[in-house]
This record gives sequence, structure tokens and C-alpha cells, in this order.
Amino acid sequence: MPLSTRQFEPSIAPDNLLKVYACYRALLAATLLIMYISGMGLNILGSTYPQLYLVTTSIYVALSLLTLLYFYSNQSSPSIQLLFFMLLTDMVATTLIMHASGGLSSGLGFLILITVAAGSILLSKRWPLLIAALASICILAETLSTTLQLSKNEETLFHAGILGILLFATALVFQILTRRISEAQLVASTRVAESERLQTLNESIVKRMRTGIIVVDGGDNIQL
Repeated sequence: MPLSTRQFEPSIAPDNLLKVYACYRALLAATLLIMYISGMGLNILGSTYPQLYLVTTSIYVALSLLTLLYFYSNQSSPSIQLLFFMLLTDMVATTLIMHASGGLSSGLGFLILITVAAGSILLSKRWPLLIAALASICILAETLSTTLQLSKNEETLFHAGILGILLFATALVFQILTRRISEAQLVASTRVAESERLQTLNESIVKRMRTGIIVVDGGDNIQL
């Protein structure tokens, strides 16, 4: 009986990884908000637009906690649309937080690398490249806006371009790694199923045999 590989195909978003990422984004949002309120932002967090920073982080915390509760209470696999909305929320929130903190020079833009890496793991096909493209657009748009509004050096656009390249490289690398891991899991699952099938077949043959089987050692002592 031929084995179908479809039944061993890994899910788009493994539950464990999804819950880990949901916990990460909730913890990140809460940390950014607490650091700002407690004055631990080192004059970076919310330094340019404090009101925008406070509103964005507060909404981000609420959405992250709601998403986390949903993933832990709902046993079914989330849809691609929900995962995409979650990642898009992370990108927009990170971009606004970065903009409120002075732009790319704050170093917060590199948080989007984690979002792109998560998107490459949780989504398949062309979705990771779309996530990387949207993240690059967010970075470039924010950097251009900061450059025009705050009259910053135009060299920051070059840094934004470099970060955009890193975003696409991250998406491609994690997509390749995820695909190879999935293929390895598929092969392992297929071999386990084949081994179980052969074991069942052997047991069936032994049960139908009219003669018995005796295992003896070199001294003709019965072992089995």
C-alpha cells in the first residue's frame, strides 16, 4: 500500500513556534512600554514624538496580549490571513515606535529582522518575500520622513537601504532553512510509517504461520 506524503506534510505555522513568537511580541511590547513609563529609555525611546510612542506601545501591548490569549485558547491552526495581519501589525508598530524615537539611529529598526525571520518560518511560498518587501518599504518610508522632517543627514537613506537588503537576505535564508527542516521531517515521518507498516506485516506473517519458531544459542539452549 503506497504511503501518501500529504498526511505528513508539516503545518504552515507550528503551534509551538507560533506560541513562542506570540509570547515574544507581547513581552517586547510590554518591555518597551514599561521602559518608557519608568524612565529607563536612556533618552532614546519616545525622544522625538513622546505621545506617538506612548499611544503606539499601549495599543501594541493590547493587541499582542489579545493575540496571545487567542492562540492559547483556540486549538485550531490560525489562517494565513491572521498570521499576515499579526506580522503586519508588528512591522507597523515597530516602524512607528522607531519613528517616535528618532528614526533608524535609535537602533529599533533591527527589531523588524525578527519579524521577517518569524514570517519566513510561520508562512510558506511567496509570503516571506512579501513580508520582507513590506518591511523594507516601512523602513525606507520612515527614514525618508525622518530625514525630511528633522533635517537629518541623507546618509541615513543608505543605512535604510542596507537594512532593506538584510531583510530580504533574512527572509531567503530562513525560508531555505525552514524548507530543508520540513523536508527532513517529512522523510523521517515517512520512514517511521514505513517501519511500522513492515513491523505490522511481519507480525501478521508470524501469526499466520502453522509452524513455530525457536531461537537457540550456540549451545542449543532455547532463548526464545
